[in-house]
Amino acid sequence: HGLHHMLTQVDVLDVSGINGVAWDAVELPSQFLENWCWNPESLALIASHHETGEPLPDDLLQKLLAAKNFQSGMAMVRQLE
Repeated sequence: HGLHHMLTQVDVLDVSGINGVAWDAVELPSQFLENWCWNPESLALIASHHETGEPLPDDLLQKLLAAKNFQSGMAMVRQLE
């Protein structure tokens, strides 16, 4: 949601950022960005070792994905409540 606010180009506060936007439209950019960054092909474009430039090892990516998805069912329940 932060990007939605920071990238707005509207000067009227009542309709800037996520203000005055239907909630479905508010969620679209954040959900897109949150899920896009975990795609292995996308991640290869933005993630590498800061000194060697080596890509993120697949086993480490799998561990990160497992941690991200831990209790994801509970996150869905929070969205439904």
